[in-house]
Amino acid sequence: MGYKDRQYSQTPGEASGGVNPANPIDDIVAGLIDAATAKGRGFTLGVVPTTGANGERATRIEFVESLRPVDERLRLADYRDHVIRDSASLITYAQKYGTQEKSIVFVGEVKTVLVIDDTVERGLRERLHLLWRPSQQWKDWSGILDMQVDHKAMLKFMQTHEDDLDDASMLVDLQRVSSSATVNIESDVGDTGNEIKIGVKTTKGDGIAKFPKDFAIRIPVLDEDNDVDEELDDVLAKRMAKRAIKISVEIIMPDAPMKPITFRLYTSKWQSTWRDRIRAEEKLIRSELTGWLVLKGVSSYESKEVGGDEE
Repeated sequence: MGYKDRQYSQTPGEASGGVNPANPIDDIVAGLIDAATAKGRGFTLGVVPTTGANGERATRIEFVESLRPVDERLRLADYRDHVIRDSASLITYAQKYGTQEKSIVFVGEVKTVLVIDDTVERGLRERLHLLWRPSQQWKDWSGILDMQVDHKAMLKFMQTHEDDLDDASMLVDLQRVSSSATVNIESDVGDTGNEIKIGVKTTKGDGIAKFPKDFAIRIPVLDEDNDVDEELDDVLAKRMAKRAIKISVEIIMPDAPMKPITFRLYTSKWQSTWRDRIRAEEKLIRSELTGWLVLKGVSSYESKEVGGDEE
């Protein structure tokens, strides 16, 4: 069974003090079993009839340790994982428990992972996960970008997020238009300088509604950026500062009369702003863990099997 490492045999009477024939599993064999179990190995216990030196009937007990392929695995997928909330915690943990020689930091756009000891082959490989948590403002604006939203819903969103607006031109123009206004389907969307215009129908008659072609918002990217206060140093305050993003406005023409004005907000700077914010965290980690192995990517390990086929 497996690869035989050690084989022992014992005939009753050979051991000091003899062996009770009624109890062949004596202290000697029990000790061998304990030793094999402690090493995580299997064993085979055999009882073989034999003849003693004087021709008497005797029993030989054979004990064989074996290396079991199923049990002897490098379980690299077994981890002791921790989840933290900011880069400062990752740096503190790395400096206390990690080393430049054995630790690795993987920086990704979704999360950053610190592997405390990358040389571990069996047992628990300790990892620290730093999940990049977007701020609530970031999640809210992500939810409305590239969506078709009618006038009433857009006005409500802008009013709820008024504090995010770097300029309030979009909100002001939305408030000027009656919530009951519908698009004059015979009109076209006009583009004049910094404004877009559309013909509308209201209870007071026909009119023109105008909106900015784009406006700016300024929001925190990561959730931890909401914790900025006056006590932070200039470098840290700059890293966690709100980011300004230009949002463009498109009016969607309806395919039937009596439909409300419908908008689509979009920007080409969304993903680049997120990546820029993560790069600022990566820069911090590299500066505090000078000489450490810091990589862009995702940690991934697979189990390996050692040993061989059973004999």
